[in-house]
Formats: sequence, structure tokens, C-alpha cells
Amino acid sequence: MLIIYYVALVIGITALFARVDRSLPLFVIVFSVATLYLIIGLELSQIIIWIVGSILLLINLILFVPFFRLLLIKPIVSNFVNTAKLSISDTEKVAMECGDTHWEKQLFTNQLYWNELLSVETKPLSAIEQDFINKKV
Repeated sequence: MLIIYYVALVIGITALFARVDRSLPLFVIVFSVATLYLIIGLELSQIIIWIVGSILLLINLILFVPFFRLLLIKPIVSNFVNTAKLSISDTEKVAMECGDTHWEKQLFTNQLYWNELLSVETKPLSAIEQDFINKKV
């Protein structure tokens, strides 16, 4: 009979908290207390009660105390993200490394430093690039 009360309590609380935003902490705490109450009510051995209680306490600490979250979850997530990183192509690397906004910044703020802008060396176009400009553009 106690198990039926427990299932009804968990289903009722889940249905109640599913409609309320940001109620996960309260739901987890109530679920933990209800689980411990069930285990104590079933008169299981003290070792099982302590093990389940410790596991529930650890889950609550990880979910609700930022220090434990950073200590336990952050390394796992960062390892996952580092292994899941996509490799970027050489063209994307060059575009990211050479990105500098000094020209655009000077143009849009109307503070042009002509000596600085004219001192930038330009490379001549390759034969393929020049051919493209002459024929396609």
C-alpha cells in the first residue's frame, strides 16, 4: 500500500511541477524526501537507507550548489565539448586570424589616418586572379 501512495505522490508532484517554471529544485527535494520516506516505510535495512540517502544527497548537492556543479559537471562537459569540436578548414583559419577592423573603424568613425592606411603594403594579384577580374568581372 505504501508503494501505491509513493507512486501517486510522485505522479501528482510531477504533474503539479510540470506546469510551474523553475520548480526543479523543489521537485527534486520533495522527490528525495518521498523516496527516503518510502524506503523507511518499507522497513528496509539501515545500510540501504543510508546508501540511497547518500546518493540523493549527492544528486541534490550537484544540482543546487554551484561549487559542486563546477567541481563535478564542468570537467565532464568540457571534455565532451573538446572532443566534439569541429575542425575548421585552412581558409576559415586564415579568415579568422587576419580579421582586423582598423580600416572599417577608421572609415565609419571618420577619423582616417592616411599615413597609416597608405603604409599598408599590397600584394600584386596572381595571374589567375587577374585573369578572373579581366574576364569575369
